[in-house]
Amino acid sequence: MERVNIGVDPRNLPATIEVVDDQEHALGGGRFTTDKPGYAAMVRYAKTWPERG
Repeated sequence: MERVNIGVDPRNLPATIEVVDDQEHALGGGRFTTDKPGYAAMVRYAKTWPERG
């Protein structure tokens, strides 16, 4: 599988992330709270994309 990029928009509350491939096709994303549990959930989600750049 090709590499993916994970972008975070921390200005929105909750924080919004989007996962895109090299062609900028959306592959996934989510909204996470900005507290410790939300951050931990965001890290766990990002780790499901081992091809991340």
